[in-house]
Amino acid sequence: LDVISLSWAEAQKGNAMIFGCLPHPKCDRRAFFEELRNNGFEGVVRRYIGAQEHDESTTFFSKLKKWVRRQVLVFKRVKFSPFAWFRILKYNKFSSVILGHPLIFAASKVQIECAGQILLGGDLMLGHGYFKKPNRSTALAVRKGGSLITHGELTLRCGANIEVFENACLEFGGEGGFSIDSTIICAERIKIDRYVMAGRNVTVRDNNGGHYINFPSYKNSKPVEIGKHAWLCEGCTVMGGVKIGAGAIVGAKAVVFGKVPANSMVVGNPAEVTCENVEWKY
Repeated sequence: LDVISLSWAEAQKGNAMIFGCLPHPKCDRRAFFEELRNNGFEGVVRRYIGAQEHDESTTFFSKLKKWVRRQVLVFKRVKFSPFAWFRILKYNKFSSVILGHPLIFAASKVQIECAGQILLGGDLMLGHGYFKKPNRSTALAVRKGGSLITHGELTLRCGANIEVFENACLEFGGEGGFSIDSTIICAERIKIDRYVMAGRNVTVRDNNGGHYINFPSYKNSKPVEIGKHAWLCEGCTVMGGVKIGAGAIVGAKAVVFGKVPANSMVVGNPAEVTCENVEWKY
């Protein structure tokens, strides 16, 4: 904490409430929190801050600057490879490329089958590895009525196998990634928050593959929620009905069936809490 001295005049510049309360907001309070609950912080920003009037010339040049930056980023990722440009046009709409919308950047050994919808809030890096050429094939399938939704840039490295069943929803907060040979099978709903990182051979599934067991209250599928900035270590398995708290760590080879508290570490099969108040970064 840095403490510095300022004059009274300087302090007034950024503290309007020294002289009185802020004006009552014009927006409807109930509608504001409804928007926050349904669409998160980004939705509130778009509706209440993005709707303010701006100078048209400033808006035009800022949009142009943003578009140019976007095209430069796309070129850096694709460069002069005709095969990479072909895959860009194969898996994305031409208008999305021209307008600078989020895109699917697929490596050479990628297969995509989409009878549902893929809604991108950021670029999807699919099938790339740690080497120049991927040494494993990657598959993504979104069945009829299913949805794959991202809210930021996401990396699914080579060997990943992602399947979204009919009428199911797989949602990523983005700004994270799954390493080589990851498996995600979604039959109902899987929500993975922002900044979640996963090591190699990690499996996340909300279902038992259609198999049934004759005991009371058995369900073939249960929704999965993985909180913000969680870390799924190599070879772990997350099963249906699991809720992993923000900042939690799932140890290597662990099998998770229940709830994982926030900022805790779990290991074993079945996974048990071994450490609390854990913090980590990458």
